[in-house]
Amino acid sequence: MKRSIFILSVLLSLMVFYACKMVVAPEPKREAIVKEFTTGQEYLAFLVETYGSKQPARIGATVPFLFAQNLPQSWLGISTGQKAEAFVELILPEVVRANNMVAGERSRLQALAKMEAEGAHLTPDEEQWRAALAIKYGSRSGMADLLLRVDIIPPSLVLAQAILESGWGTSRFAVSGNALYGEHVPASSNAPHIKALGSDAKVAAFATIFSATESYIQNLNSHRSYRLLRSIRAADRKNGQFPKGTEMAEGLLYYSEIGDRYVKDLRSLIRRYRLNDFDQLQFGEDEQEITLKFSR
Repeated sequence: MKRSIFILSVLLSLMVFYACKMVVAPEPKREAIVKEFTTGQEYLAFLVETYGSKQPARIGATVPFLFAQNLPQSWLGISTGQKAEAFVELILPEVVRANNMVAGERSRLQALAKMEAEGAHLTPDEEQWRAALAIKYGSRSGMADLLLRVDIIPPSLVLAQAILESGWGTSRFAVSGNALYGEHVPASSNAPHIKALGSDAKVAAFATIFSATESYIQNLNSHRSYRLLRSIRAADRKNGQFPKGTEMAEGLLYYSEIGDRYVKDLRSLIRRYRLNDFDQLQFGEDEQEITLKFSR
């Protein structure tokens, strides 16, 4: 079951009000420069020229500050293997950026939980921040439940779903509306969307790849259909381990109508393309931030 996003508009004003109170993982403030491309081939050439590799994250063990606003319309002239590499490098920085924001929320929440466990009373501002976070993540069961929800999604799993749902970034929904993860909106909703051909389904559209990724992560962290996914992640945390994408994939049985086959396909993608190599990578230091745009 893919989350309906109509509740976001209802919560927007409340979340904006509390935004100033939110503490997230700080990102280096860098003056971004903009690079515009027409095709995926031009983007690959840029990677080689700038980083000496078509896979700077895998080779360099850090994630470059490359933030793509959208996807190329054309991958002509690129082999299947090169396209796979380019797509992963295009999406990974947005995944790390979105996860870092969630990690910042989790860090502050853990600090508040520790304070309460030690008998301290939270300030009104702290209570308000936690209440806003509970609304954001759909939690009504207290601190323990909220901590189950506010956590990262392993990049390996995010990348595998983006690959599967968008056809390596080539689907009409992905190219036209950054719809990388197949999220739907209700038939009655006026939220940005792209109509599916031959059906009443509306696929959620987003202004940027980052906003699509942020929405997708919140979906997995809040929707009741993914409670198993969150429980698997919590078990890894309890054992002192980084959450594993191949294990958490089991909790996505209801993300697609094909059920078990969908889970198997995700695990196969993670293993075949060694996506777990990216799970604990972070941004490098002293690097220029670059915004990537593909012209239409």
